[in-house]
Amino acid sequence: MSAGQNRLLRAAADRLLHVGNARTALLNALFHPLRLALTGREKGPELKALLPLIGRAHAAARLTGQAA
Repeated sequence: MSAGQNRLLRAAADRLLHVGNARTALLNALFHPLRLALTGREKGPELKALLPLIGRAHAAARLTGQAA
């Protein structure tokens, strides 16, 4: 592999890492308040495991401020 190809691969890897970190920050910014609204807690199981247990109607009621 040439030096130019090596630099290109390193730049691509750095960019992917940056995009991954930005995506993680965005998801955390979304899921943290959602978890707080649904459970009243800042930490807990992943939402993909939690939502089926809460149920769609119960989750919607909590998010809209209705009695759950």
